Amino acid sequence: MGRSRLRDDVPINLPPEYSAEALKLRNKLLLYRLRNFHRATIDPGAIDPALEPRLNQILVPLKSIVDDKAFRDELAGVARRSAVDLDCEQRP
Repeated sequence: MGRSRLRDDVPINLPPEYSAEALKLRNKLLLYRLRNFHRATIDPGAIDPALEPRLNQILVPLKSIVDDKAFRDELAGVARRSAVDLDCEQRP
């Protein structure tokens, strides 16, 4: 915002093709979801007792579909740091 110069590669208004491209992408995502709906299962072992229930509610489905253990561990680390940050913000 403010008076900074606009970037040349960012249009002020969306082009007319935007709606058609967005619909095409939404349809692809829906097709993927329908094809893979029954493959996703929740892994109860992904629950982190160090996290608040709401953070577990958000992260457990994501951690359940990720095969890479290193990435799951990284997600857990980010969640723990976020929980600490959130806790600090709530305290006076």
